[in-house]
Amino acid sequence: MGSWKTIATLSSAMKIEFDIYHKGLLNVFHSHISHEYSSAYTGTVKAMLSSIGGTLYISFDGGTTTHVTIYDTGGAVYAKNIISWSSGTKIPLKGKFRYEIQLMR
Repeated sequence: MGSWKTIATLSSAMKIEFDIYHKGLLNVFHSHISHEYSSAYTGTVKAMLSSIGGTLYISFDGGTTTHVTIYDTGGAVYAKNIISWSSGTKIPLKGKFRYEIQLMR
């Protein structure tokens, strides 16, 4: 087994998405990863690559608990196209509001 490495550092993120590529310089797309947090998360996303079989383990809370396992990466794995969404500022609405629902055919 390898060691846990930081993929991304997040600040008040509600969701993170990124792509996994492998096979070194060949830049081969392998997987798209998407994870939503139940509450705003500030911290790191970590990954560890097994030297046997190229299995990639991903932890979304900065710890060493695996949340996603990706098999058959072939080694030389890296993450890119990292997109994270912050929770933003929530402003409560006051007063009366009308709304409309449109149905598309």
